[in-house]
Amino acid sequence: RLGGGTKLDVSTVETELANDEGQLAPLRQQLAAARHQLALLVGQAPADWSPPDFDLDHIAQPDQVPVQLPSELVHSRPDIRAAESRLHAATAEIGVAQADLYPKLTLSASFAQSALHAGDLFSYDKASGWSVLPGVSIPIFNRGALKARQQAAEAAARAEVANYQQTILQAFVQVADALQAIANDDESIAVQSRGVDASGTSLKLQRLRYQDGKSGLLPVLDNQRSYARARIQLAQSRARRLNDVAQLLYATGASWTVTP
Repeated sequence: RLGGGTKLDVSTVETELANDEGQLAPLRQQLAAARHQLALLVGQAPADWSPPDFDLDHIAQPDQVPVQLPSELVHSRPDIRAAESRLHAATAEIGVAQADLYPKLTLSASFAQSALHAGDLFSYDKASGWSVLPGVSIPIFNRGALKARQQAAEAAARAEVANYQQTILQAFVQVADALQAIANDDESIAVQSRGVDASGTSLKLQRLRYQDGKSGLLPVLDNQRSYARARIQLAQSRARRLNDVAQLLYATGASWTVTP
């Protein structure tokens, strides 16, 4: 209206404003969904409870994360403990199956004499037995079936060993991923912090130019947008680091502290 700009300048600013306002609705939806999830975690209805306001600066987290963590921490994970218990049970089944191979007999005067030979004791067709009626003998030991049971127990134990090893490898991979993610977050935060400082300085200088009449308003608005974007990216990186630290605690299955 005062002749300090063109209609094109106005249209450009209006377009940027519309784009910014268009991003508000999805952000509000994400915020509402997060609040509803928090209400669910505390066992309340979303309409009856709202979470307190928070600041990233007030969320406690380790200042430093170790480059490597002892494997004993990962051993506390529930999935590793469960796989370990299944492995113990499977190996115990081998012992039970082996014990069943030993003949369980009650020796008496009526014990079938034909089975007293070592070669016949473990033979199914000449199985040890006792006389129930004249001419009738009941086999009491089937070595073939019990041997197959032992082999099945050994195969099941080998499968549990493989499952146990795979579970441990998955845990180590998750810990390595979390550690690498935190290292990348620290680097990103450092870079974006420098970007915020640089864009803040640029905005300050541009405002001084505008106040001195050496620049129009549009460059000031552009610098404000650049400064806002830099702060948003820094906040996202800091939030991502918090999430990655939580993932590391989840991956280890136990709390850990950094010792000098």
